[in-house]
Amino acid sequence: MMRSCRGASLAAKLVTAIALIRLATGCTFRAVGDDEQLAYKLPPGPYEVITIEESYLYDPDRDKNLVIRMYVPDAIEEFPVIIFSHGAGGSKDGYRELGEHWASHGYVCIHPTHADSLQARGLRWEAGPVREMVREALADPDGWKNRAADISFIIDAFGEIEKMTPEVLGKMDHGRIGLGGHSFGAYTSQIIGGATIMAPGSDEVISYRDERVSAILPLSPQGVGQMGLHENSWEAMTLPMMIMSGSEDKGALGQPPEWRMTPFARAPEGDKYCVFIEGANHFSFAGRLGTLLLRFGRQEVDAAEQQRILEYVKIASSAFWDAYLKGDQAARDYLASDGLARAR
Repeated sequence: MMRSCRGASLAAKLVTAIALIRLATGCTFRAVGDDEQLAYKLPPGPYEVITIEESYLYDPDRDKNLVIRMYVPDAIEEFPVIIFSHGAGGSKDGYRELGEHWASHGYVCIHPTHADSLQARGLRWEAGPVREMVREALADPDGWKNRAADISFIIDAFGEIEKMTPEVLGKMDHGRIGLGGHSFGAYTSQIIGGATIMAPGSDEVISYRDERVSAILPLSPQGVGQMGLHENSWEAMTLPMMIMSGSEDKGALGQPPEWRMTPFARAPEGDKYCVFIEGANHFSFAGRLGTLLLRFGRQEVDAAEQQRILEYVKIASSAFWDAYLKGDQAARDYLASDGLARAR
């Protein structure tokens, strides 16, 4: 059963113009009707998707090659751009279901591989390297900075991407840019979106905000006390934002799932949304990759339930991107309604 929590205990403490939606898994979505779009753009969109498996961008300022994967609509027109940042240890190869889905609905999607990727380091997904990688990610200010630099560099390189990739030429709208990310990628989207941090042992407030980004989608974001985030980190995070978390989505240091809603609670009032899914854990937002990681960790996995969670992610994120990257009024109306909570 699904229910909206707008006006419930947590939401009552927050400002207006906010949607807090609590969803339960265990049901399927009904088709979109003529008069109500409960499962907003859940089916694949009208565009065939071209996948550019691997492209390399060279950043001379950091003497770094950055590899990206792209999902591109197969049409001759200009589309908004979504950059998606993977979780710690992940790579451009993850989150394929999201990239393909958004591209099918008219977005150019760019997925980079950051330096903390196990793939980039030539390491396999094994318990020891994964644990070590997470510890490094939590404690390395240079890593936090470099992730932000990767995103800004990709935006700088839009023209170069179009030149070297004929399938993308003329399709990237440089003025409509969204940034999403999961876990460490959610952190990346927060600091690019305006959240400030403090390096360990320092009182200096650091900002990596990139004004060219128009909206952010942090999946499983972080709260106070981790990776330099402090009590006032979100004071300047004024961009449209949708965060997603779930009732089993604990922090890396054991923080309760509610901790992940901190950006929603502390950012200034405006166009911000929180989708909280009952039963969703940290890897539920990664699609098939998440299911594999759960099995890798020897956890029992209900693949059908994980797929339903991913459907929520597709529905909510599609409405959010349409509202704030395409200016679609129907998408804004959907976000203001209880359509997601009532989807079956």
